[in-house]
Amino acid sequence: MSLVIDSAVSRVRPTLETRLTGGLCATYGPQGSRYYGAMSVLCASHSGDNELDLASQVADEIKDAHITAPEYLDAKKIIEQDLIGANQSLRVHLKHRPLMSVSILSINQRKWTVGHIGMNRVWLFRDTRLRQLTSDHTTPSISAPAQPNRCIGLAKSIDPDLLQGELENGDVLVMTTPNIHNKLDGATLMSCLIDDWPAKKMASEITNKALAAGVADEMAVTVMRIGRLPNVEVSITPVSELPKAGRLPEAEESIDRFLIEKRLRKGRLSNFYKARDTLNDAEVILKFPTPEFMSGPDIESSFIRDEWLSKRQDNQIFLTSYPLARGRRSALYSAYEYRKGENLSRRLQRKQRLPFAEILLIANQLLRALETLHAEHQAHRDIRPENLILDKRNQQIFLLGIDQNRVEAWIKRGRHQALTVLNPHFLPPEIFSTEDWGEQSDIYGTGVCLFQLATGTYPYGQIKTPEEACVRKLKHASRYNPEIPGGFADALATAVATTATERFQSIKQFAAALSEVKPGKGRSSFLRRGKARLRK
Repeated sequence: MSLVIDSAVSRVRPTLETRLTGGLCATYGPQGSRYYGAMSVLCASHSGDNELDLASQVADEIKDAHITAPEYLDAKKIIEQDLIGANQSLRVHLKHRPLMSVSILSINQRKWTVGHIGMNRVWLFRDTRLRQLTSDHTTPSISAPAQPNRCIGLAKSIDPDLLQGELENGDVLVMTTPNIHNKLDGATLMSCLIDDWPAKKMASEITNKALAAGVADEMAVTVMRIGRLPNVEVSITPVSELPKAGRLPEAEESIDRFLIEKRLRKGRLSNFYKARDTLNDAEVILKFPTPEFMSGPDIESSFIRDEWLSKRQDNQIFLTSYPLARGRRSALYSAYEYRKGENLSRRLQRKQRLPFAEILLIANQLLRALETLHAEHQAHRDIRPENLILDKRNQQIFLLGIDQNRVEAWIKRGRHQALTVLNPHFLPPEIFSTEDWGEQSDIYGTGVCLFQLATGTYPYGQIKTPEEACVRKLKHASRYNPEIPGGFADALATAVATTATERFQSIKQFAAALSEVKPGKGRSSFLRRGKARLRK
């Protein structure tokens, strides 16, 4: 017997101009399977630009992130990341940083999971009793309405409530915006939750009661009613067991209905294959972790976390994730939409060094993408020619996914183990002695990558450890390639400085320096100007 859920949203706007709430319900996974579930989101703005209908946009973004999360992650972890992502999005992309209460409810198998921050409320109605599951995050005031002391948009970091419990047949879970529960008491809410009513009628009855009680502002409510739960004896944990990293596939081999055509790139961390989905004839790229470097649950789980992080990127430089039905994978890999182009490592081997116009195109797109990534307090940590594809027809580059968590997991294991996997040429010398969250790693790695594309060699020659760069003297890139502008070579010298304080302090500074580069040959005075700017 499989899970049956009835859900509905009721939203009332007194005028067309009000756009302060957003609510939705959605299902995910194949119905009738163990992967089937449902989720609802309720957002209520307390300030900000109503014209944006921001609450609805945030609800949609949370839904998209939630239903595409790998089935191997715990529901609490998924919801926590949903809320963190929403907070970062508001603070990064909107200067006025509106405040918003957000509640998320997820149902899978026989469990409910709630993530909550702000002034909304989540209720559980069971056996004629109504229980409030969440606490109000407010600062009381005698002379003014209560204000949230914890909510989305208020601070860089958030501390949401994460709750979980067991479901029973007939349970009704309700989420309300503050103006509803400030006007309606528990008895009135319960009078709207009738056993044989569908979720839509319950939700509408709650908003009708609120209107009758004098609520004049915009309001929203979501209702989820459990029609049937899976049998206890066959119910299994909502979190699927993570597949193991087995052997790498061969050409013409079929795995999970993907036909492997050829390997596109072999690497220490990952191997990329072009494949065809025989279910719909779509061309895809499959990313398999290198089996010998997947030892331990921390490394295995980091591969899935990186996959999910890659899915949440809204930038065309990242390969678009290819949707995988929950339960399809029998091995550990990620899938992306196929993009034509040449791997920059192979292109460099073929051409020895790339034309400056091509390098500048690559640099501008790469730095813009990293600037967005860093604004959301994320990093790539593995910028190398091997991880970049150039489509010359469209003048577009693509990054082969993100390995942030896996790189960090190896770094935490210490210098000796990490350097069996990670390429020392692209790691800043301080990588094993700092808690840097990644921006300096990306500045240094991007500088090395562009240096290599321009010269065909590394800034400090062949090294076995990042620290070796500190005892080598940097040769100006224009000495290897006199055709590149001096200003560009100076910018690279600043980016790959062995001391972090002498580098650009942000990707934005790096991009600004490249924007000053003028076509021409020979050394310039940019290096001196760049260091002076960093000292200000």
